[in-house]
This record gives sequence, C-alpha cells and structure tokens, in this order.
Amino acid sequence: MANYILQELPMRQEDGSRKVYPRIQVYSRFDYEQVLERMSGYPGSPGKGALMSAFEMLRQMLVASLPEGHTIKIDGLGTFSLSLEFDDQKSNEMVDDEDNMAYRHVRIKDVNFKADPALLLALNKNAEFTRSEIGVRSPNKPSCNREERIEKALDHIEKHGFISLTDYVRITGLSRTSASCELRSFENSADVPIKGSGVPPHKVWVKE
Repeated sequence: MANYILQELPMRQEDGSRKVYPRIQVYSRFDYEQVLERMSGYPGSPGKGALMSAFEMLRQMLVASLPEGHTIKIDGLGTFSLSLEFDDQKSNEMVDDEDNMAYRHVRIKDVNFKADPALLLALNKNAEFTRSEIGVRSPNKPSCNREERIEKALDHIEKHGFISLTDYVRITGLSRTSASCELRSFENSADVPIKGSGVPPHKVWVKE
C-alpha cells in the first residue's frame, strides 16, 4: 500500500483556475543490488549472475540501437526511445519561413520510456493507495513579489553578467517551473529589461 497527496500546480491556468493532481509519496529507492536481490528471490529466477548478464545485454542493446534511430519495445514492459536537444548556443526560433536552421548540432537529451498497457494494467491491479493528508498541498510561496524578483534578477545580472534558471530559483524561492515561466514572460514584457540568450540547457538571461 502506498500513500498519496493532492498537490496544486505552481502556475494558475489562463482562466485563473487552480489545477490539482495526485502525487505519490516516495519513501525509498531500490538500488541495483536491491533490485538483483529481490529478483533473484522470485520463483523461477535464474540467479544474480544471469540477471546481471541480462541487464548488461539490455544496456548494450540500448546503447547500440537507439542512436541508430530504432526504438526498443519489450512486450509487457514498455518502449524505449530517444529525445534530442540542440548542442549549440544558437537560437531555436526561426527567423522566417525560408530559415532552414542550417549548421545545427544536436545531442541526446534523454531516454524516454513509455509503459506497455499490460504493465499499467498489472500495476493497477496490484496497487492500493491511501490519501495521507487532508486538503491540498500548496506550492512553495515566493519570498518576494514580482517587482522585487525583477530587481533581484537585475542586481544579479549586474554583478555576474547573466542569470541562469538555477540562480533565479535560488534568489526568488520560486519552483523551477514557475521560475522558468516567469523568465520567459520577461522576454515578452516591454517594461522588463531582461532577455534570453542561448538555448536550454545552457540558456541564460542578460540585461537588454
């Protein structure tokens, strides 16, 4: 049995409504040795050595096949695929319809995993959740208002030449999602002299 809470999203919807979602409470994480120990105890398990070999073969398969443009589907488990990102400091916005975005470099950003419907069905049959808190957990409240956050950002830029998303989170107390949204809003605000430079994950903001 696992516990869950109701968590409010940090940003309100365009109509001002507040969206809430259920979030599981995670108490521990099984490391590699714990996974092997558990799996080796299941009926019909081939033992730790064989399991380690199977994991290593799967890893090698992913490393060899995903970069070639393949996806890897394991029935009853799910599908592995790649997501990419730009690996340069150029803008990711097209100048016009004739912009072919020439001379761009990309790299692997992450490995995606989409669960097989059969796995989700088995999980739901085996799952039982209990709500651990009454009410809805609110997102962290910022320690200052928008004008004060802008002033802090400009002060940081004055001292360091730029401000990163991590810096903005640290000095304002906003969540990463809220901080990212607010920094992007600055770029479209005529009254805020802050603009973005570069592309994620290396994007920073400078004084305009």
